[in-house]
Amino acid sequence: MKRFLKIMALVIAPLMADSAIDEIKSDILKTQKATAKKVFSEDIDITQKPNGAKNWGEWVIKNNNLDGKKWKSAKIKGTSMWGISPVLDGKNDCGAVLWICQHTKRLVFNAEKLSENGACGELKASYKNENGEYKKVIVPFTF
Repeated sequence: MKRFLKIMALVIAPLMADSAIDEIKSDILKTQKATAKKVFSEDIDITQKPNGAKNWGEWVIKNNNLDGKKWKSAKIKGTSMWGISPVLDGKNDCGAVLWICQHTKRLVFNAEKLSENGACGELKASYKNENGEYKKVIVPFTF
Protein backbone atom coordinates (compact mmCIF):
# COMPACT_ATOMS: atom_id res chain seq x y z
CA MET A 1 0.00 0.00 0.00
CA LYS A 2 2.85 2.40 0.81
CA ARG A 3 4.37 1.79 -2.61
CA PHE A 4 1.03 2.57 -4.27
CA LEU A 5 0.76 5.85 -2.35
CA LYS A 6 4.30 6.82 -3.31
CA ILE A 7 3.55 6.12 -6.98
CA MET A 8 0.33 8.11 -6.79
CA ALA A 9 2.17 11.03 -5.18
CA LEU A 10 4.72 10.99 -8.00
CA VAL A 11 1.92 11.09 -10.58
CA ILE A 12 -0.36 13.61 -8.86
CA ALA A 13 2.22 16.18 -7.67
CA PRO A 14 3.23 17.33 -11.20
CA LEU A 15 -0.43 17.54 -12.23
CA MET A 16 -1.18 19.75 -9.23
CA ALA A 17 1.81 21.97 -10.07
CA ASP A 18 0.64 22.27 -13.69
CA SER A 19 -2.84 23.19 -12.47
CA ALA A 20 -1.48 25.88 -10.13
CA ILE A 21 0.65 27.32 -12.95
CA ASP A 22 -2.36 27.37 -15.29
CA GLU A 23 -4.40 29.19 -12.63
CA ILE A 24 -1.66 31.81 -12.14
CA LYS A 25 -1.35 32.35 -15.90
CA SER A 26 -5.11 32.76 -16.16
CA ASP A 27 -5.11 35.24 -13.27
CA ILE A 28 -2.35 37.26 -14.96
CA LEU A 29 -4.23 37.51 -18.24
CA LYS A 30 -7.54 38.44 -16.57
CA THR A 31 -5.78 40.96 -14.31
CA GLN A 32 -4.05 42.67 -17.23
CA LYS A 33 -7.36 43.16 -19.04
CA ALA A 34 -9.42 44.12 -15.98
CA THR A 35 -6.83 46.54 -14.58
CA ALA A 36 -6.43 48.36 -17.90
CA LYS A 37 -10.22 48.55 -18.28
CA LYS A 38 -10.70 49.91 -14.74
CA VAL A 39 -7.96 52.53 -15.03
CA PHE A 40 -9.32 53.76 -18.38
CA SER A 41 -13.04 53.60 -17.56
CA GLU A 42 -12.70 55.29 -14.17
CA ASP A 43 -10.00 57.72 -15.32
CA ILE A 44 -7.76 56.73 -12.40
CA ASP A 45 -4.66 58.88 -11.92
CA ILE A 46 -1.94 56.27 -11.52
CA THR A 47 0.67 58.93 -10.76
CA GLN A 48 -0.95 59.38 -7.33
CA LYS A 49 -1.17 57.03 -4.35
CA PRO A 50 -3.90 54.43 -4.94
CA ASN A 51 -7.26 54.98 -3.28
CA GLY A 52 -8.03 52.38 -0.60
CA ALA A 53 -4.69 50.57 -0.71
CA LYS A 54 -1.15 51.02 0.65
CA ASN A 55 0.43 50.62 -2.78
CA TRP A 56 -0.43 49.78 -6.39
CA GLY A 57 0.33 46.08 -5.91
CA GLU A 58 -2.22 45.85 -3.11
CA TRP A 59 -4.68 47.89 -5.21
CA VAL A 60 -4.35 45.45 -8.14
CA ILE A 61 -4.97 42.46 -5.84
CA LYS A 62 -8.02 44.08 -4.19
CA ASN A 63 -9.59 45.43 -7.38
CA ASN A 64 -9.21 42.15 -9.24
CA ASN A 65 -10.37 39.99 -6.33
CA LEU A 66 -7.21 37.91 -6.51
CA ASP A 67 -6.80 35.09 -3.99
CA GLY A 68 -4.53 36.28 -1.17
CA LYS A 69 -3.12 32.76 -0.86
CA LYS A 70 -1.91 32.83 -4.48
CA TRP A 71 -0.94 36.50 -4.76
CA LYS A 72 0.90 39.06 -2.69
CA SER A 73 1.97 42.64 -3.09
CA ALA A 74 5.73 42.83 -3.67
CA LYS A 75 8.26 45.58 -4.22
CA ILE A 76 9.87 45.68 -7.66
CA LYS A 77 13.59 45.12 -7.11
CA GLY A 78 15.65 48.28 -7.51
CA THR A 79 12.63 50.62 -7.59
CA SER A 80 10.13 52.29 -5.29
CA MET A 81 7.22 50.62 -7.13
CA TRP A 82 5.03 47.77 -5.97
CA GLY A 83 3.49 45.04 -8.08
CA ILE A 84 1.95 41.63 -7.62
CA SER A 85 3.77 38.36 -7.16
CA PRO A 86 2.39 34.83 -7.55
CA VAL A 87 2.81 32.46 -4.61
CA LEU A 88 3.03 28.88 -5.87
CA ASP A 89 4.20 26.88 -2.88
CA GLY A 90 1.99 28.55 -0.31
CA LYS A 91 4.71 30.56 1.38
CA ASN A 92 7.33 32.06 -0.95
CA ASP A 93 6.58 34.54 -3.69
CA CYS A 94 7.94 34.20 -7.21
CA GLY A 95 8.80 37.88 -7.63
CA ALA A 96 6.74 40.84 -8.76
CA VAL A 97 5.73 40.13 -12.33
CA LEU A 98 2.88 42.59 -12.97
CA TRP A 99 2.86 46.23 -11.91
CA ILE A 100 1.58 49.70 -12.63
CA CYS A 101 4.50 51.95 -13.49
CA GLN A 102 3.65 55.42 -12.22
CA HIS A 103 6.59 57.00 -14.05
CA THR A 104 5.80 55.73 -17.56
CA LYS A 105 2.04 55.44 -16.95
CA ARG A 106 1.95 51.82 -18.07
CA LEU A 107 0.78 48.44 -16.89
CA VAL A 108 3.76 46.10 -17.19
CA PHE A 109 3.95 42.32 -17.23
CA ASN A 110 7.49 40.92 -17.40
CA ALA A 111 7.97 37.16 -16.99
CA GLU A 112 11.74 37.64 -16.80
CA LYS A 113 11.25 39.03 -13.27
CA LEU A 114 10.03 35.64 -12.00
CA SER A 115 12.24 33.61 -9.68
CA GLU A 116 13.72 30.41 -11.06
CA ASN A 117 13.23 28.44 -7.83
CA GLY A 118 10.93 25.39 -7.83
CA ALA A 119 7.48 25.87 -9.30
CA CYS A 120 8.29 29.55 -9.93
CA GLY A 121 10.95 28.39 -12.38
CA GLU A 122 8.38 26.23 -14.15
CA LEU A 123 6.06 29.23 -14.42
CA LYS A 124 8.91 31.37 -15.75
CA ALA A 125 9.90 28.71 -18.30
CA SER A 126 6.32 28.55 -19.57
CA TYR A 127 6.68 32.17 -20.76
CA LYS A 128 9.93 31.59 -22.67
CA ASN A 129 9.72 31.57 -26.46
CA GLU A 130 11.81 29.61 -28.97
CA ASN A 131 14.33 32.47 -29.14
CA GLY A 132 14.96 32.26 -25.40
CA GLU A 133 13.10 35.51 -24.69
CA TYR A 134 10.53 35.90 -21.93
CA LYS A 135 7.08 37.30 -22.52
CA LYS A 136 6.69 40.99 -21.77
CA VAL A 137 3.47 42.99 -22.20
CA ILE A 138 3.24 46.75 -21.76
CA VAL A 139 -0.12 48.53 -21.80
CA PRO A 140 0.13 52.34 -21.94
CA PHE A 141 -2.46 54.31 -19.96
CA THR A 142 -1.95 57.40 -22.10
CA PHE A 143 -2.45 58.12 -25.77
